[in-house]
Amino acid sequence: MELKIIKFILSNFASHFAILLNAALIWLIRTKSGTPLANYRKILYLGAIYDLIYAFLTAALQPQVIGVAEFYFVAIEGWALYIGHPIANWAQMAQILLTYASMTIGCVQFIYRFFIICL
Repeated sequence: MELKIIKFILSNFASHFAILLNAALIWLIRTKSGTPLANYRKILYLGAIYDLIYAFLTAALQPQVIGVAEFYFVAIEGWALYIGHPIANWAQMAQILLTYASMTIGCVQFIYRFFIICL
């Protein structure tokens, strides 16, 4: 099997599995978290909803990074390739923005936990 086909299959599986598990996690947070987790529920929602959106964009775009010398290009290989040029570009920019946001979400969760536990 060609490496590109293996990447496509694994990316599809991981993205759809992440969508399924994060949707289940949101349902569990909504239905099963009681009063002990009332303060912590917001931070659980933040991580689960962020991961759900990111997994959906990854499933739609299936980005492929191509490096040529010192230049890097991102090619779209998912079904978003067929929905039109401006919309696919906006979706790709949203995924890049969410990649940067993932760096701050861990910090926000840590600080929120610190305030809940220590203060």
